[in-house]
Amino acid sequence: MVWQLHYTSAESGPTGRAGFQFVAQSPGLPDGLAGAVARHLTYRPPPGAPLSPSRGQILAMPAALGYTPLDHGLDHGPGREPGRGAVLARCVYLGRDYSGRYGNFLGHAVVLSEDDLVGLRPVEFWRAPLWSDAPAAPGTELPELAELTPGTSVDPESLGAWLASGGEDAYRRLALLLRTVHGALTRGHGRLVLVTGDVEDVVRWIAVISYSLPWTASARLSFLTYSADPASAPQMIVGTTPDVWLPSDIDATVVELDEAPPEAETGRFAGTVVGFWRRMDLDGIDALGEFGDEDPETVAALLALCRGDGSVSAAEQSAVAGLIQAASPSPERPSTGQPSMERPSARPPAAERLPTERPSSPGRSPAGRATVPGWVWAGLGRAAGLMGHELAAAVCAAGPPEAVAPCAVRCAALAMRDPSLPPPARPLTVRDARALAPEAAAALGAARDLAALAGVVRNADAAGVPVDATDVERTVAELVRAGGEGLAEAVGRVPHGLRETVLAGAVTGLEGTSSRIRSRLLTPEVCALLAVRDWPAAPRTGAEVLRWLVESGRLGRVEATIALVRLAWPAPGEEPEGKADGETGGREAAGEKASGDTDGEASGRGAAGGEKAGEPSGGTAEAAGKATGKAIKETAGEASGDTDGGRDAVLAAIWRDPPDAAECTLLLRTLGDAMNVSTHLLDLPARVFHRAGLKGPEVEGLAEQVRRSMSGGYPVDDAETALIASRLAGAPTPAEAARAVDQLTELTREGDRNLAPLARRTAAGALAGRDPRFRTTVMKRTSERTRRWLVSAWLAARIDRDEQLALLEIAIRLRSDGVVIATLDEWARSHVRNWSLFGSVEARFKRDPELAAGLRELTGPRRRLFGRGER
Repeated sequence: MVWQLHYTSAESGPTGRAGFQFVAQSPGLPDGLAGAVARHLTYRPPPGAPLSPSRGQILAMPAALGYTPLDHGLDHGPGREPGRGAVLARCVYLGRDYSGRYGNFLGHAVVLSEDDLVGLRPVEFWRAPLWSDAPAAPGTELPELAELTPGTSVDPESLGAWLASGGEDAYRRLALLLRTVHGALTRGHGRLVLVTGDVEDVVRWIAVISYSLPWTASARLSFLTYSADPASAPQMIVGTTPDVWLPSDIDATVVELDEAPPEAETGRFAGTVVGFWRRMDLDGIDALGEFGDEDPETVAALLALCRGDGSVSAAEQSAVAGLIQAASPSPERPSTGQPSMERPSARPPAAERLPTERPSSPGRSPAGRATVPGWVWAGLGRAAGLMGHELAAAVCAAGPPEAVAPCAVRCAALAMRDPSLPPPARPLTVRDARALAPEAAAALGAARDLAALAGVVRNADAAGVPVDATDVERTVAELVRAGGEGLAEAVGRVPHGLRETVLAGAVTGLEGTSSRIRSRLLTPEVCALLAVRDWPAAPRTGAEVLRWLVESGRLGRVEATIALVRLAWPAPGEEPEGKADGETGGREAAGEKASGDTDGEASGRGAAGGEKAGEPSGGTAEAAGKATGKAIKETAGEASGDTDGGRDAVLAAIWRDPPDAAECTLLLRTLGDAMNVSTHLLDLPARVFHRAGLKGPEVEGLAEQVRRSMSGGYPVDDAETALIASRLAGAPTPAEAARAVDQLTELTREGDRNLAPLARRTAAGALAGRDPRFRTTVMKRTSERTRRWLVSAWLAARIDRDEQLALLEIAIRLRSDGVVIATLDEWARSHVRNWSLFGSVEARFKRDPELAAGLRELTGPRRRLFGRGER
């Protein structure tokens, strides 16, 4: 229902008064509506118009077509819901009024509901047949308009031709005008004043702008084609003539249509619309309009994508994604899958349109969601290759199959390029997944760290894209070799089926990198992942992992040592890694050859396992198997220069704490001569012998095991040393004892610097327990070197009165047999001068003529012996 009103100056209106008033209107006009309409009905001729114009001059004066949405709703009567309305008015100059004064005009207004203009732009009613050129007689009831028939002068086709006739300036001006109007509509405020001497140009520009906007936007676009006071006019677009004065502080953008437009940036929406007009692509303009109230800039970006425009920025794509996410598929237009954007129907001439042809209000579904026309999806599917991940994912979530499939492929490709992005939510077809295999390979090659590689593999697996395990292993090896961290985390992120592949590549990389990088990358988490591997091709890495297993208490050090030794075991026809031909692991190989005896003391190879020379033996067997992590790490760090793949450094760390006999026995039984790979292993028996003090059955048992398990080398010498020292006390004859201590002398010349002096002290102590005659016989049968160290050991020990007498007896008997040991002889001479000791000696030796004579010879004539002689 459309109400009409006529407003003019009358001598006597419906109420009997004179002046400007509503002289005619449709019946049933709601109360108060006439007052709301009246403020939009005003007209003054241009300032340059004649004061007393002729009829022809009056007809030439500009008509003022205005459109303004009302701020309040309209009650359309029974059966119709109240809704928002609008005033569409046309004011024309009439000249004189009833009194003969100039200034009269006719304001013909129609009051519309929001549904009355669906599918029509208000400017289309320029020169429409509904307008009256003369007021109705006062009191006339104007008919309600059941139909609204627009004019024919501003159809899109004629407007397109008009723009083309204006050349580039016209298109540039259109872009600027669209930018201004779009900004005003978006902000909710802002005005545009168009200045020209031809009101038809104002109408055309308003019409072009209106057609360029979605219908819902054009319904909010208020305008007035002519005003003699544009500064006060409330409409968004106002036309005026050049002779109208404009204040300098007018709150509006003023455009002189008779001047060339300036160059300026306009934005995608304006540029897109100008392109449509330039090509007379009315389908494109209609396509923009189908999105209703959605942001025109975003819609323009979407259409650009559908047409394959690769210039759509990431920010624009993000906005399009937001539109898609908020969208519900349009029920009116299913996807056709056709390359071109089809319009719903051909646009008939305005005069031929029937009311029943008006489309429903576009832009929002009944649920209030944005409506995306069905034809958009096919275009988006074709443009998938231009999309960023956010937009492609939005299409996957909201679109039909023809759009989802290519966008899912795009999501998968982008997620492999940037693993921080999620894979597509919908699975790919087998064909699409296989087609992305080269993309997966390229993404693997571009991975700069293990986290990125894990993301590539994970996202590829989630999308069903096959990944070449060889490529994965090679890339992991390269990244690890270069020092890439985060291996444990990467293994945890990759699919289970590829974890072994990643670990294999990691081992290759660890083996090929520097020891510094290897140590840094082999964190406890990584070592735990590698704990159950075999290490024939990666001994350096295996050694570090075995070290950690011992350090963490997950593996005994005997088992770890066996594994470490076997890492270096040569294949048939090959030499063991790090060993020269004929090398057996002896003292010369260790660089620890002794320099010889000094006063009979051994000066052998360095102390094993960090035990200091002369340190008291002791401790328990249990302590040997509890190597602390700190000790292992410190020792491994000190031996970082090891040339045998880090094995020797790890062995040093593992065996830093003292070993026990059981551990050594098991190693000897298992490895035998293979223990020659490391001096740290060869020194283990000597360390056990030393800590046990060369006492106990475990010493002899271990020494015998060494003799059975090893074919030579200084561990065998150490075992012989231990056996001699521990068994010497039971030697049945002096001759056997002498042979044993002479052998001990040779064995300890280059022996372990802890074990050798202990063995000599032990042997000396064992002989000290025998009677002096036995000891004297032994001394006479041994070498000079042996005598020296035996005497030194006896004299260095704690000597009680009985031992003093025994040593004096030995010294005297040796002198009697012509064997003089300088240190022993000097000691004996100094002690017989001691009156306290001398008395005991004299009492003991006087019954043995040989000893008595020897004592006299030792003391000389100054001492009385046995009650006789000179003082």
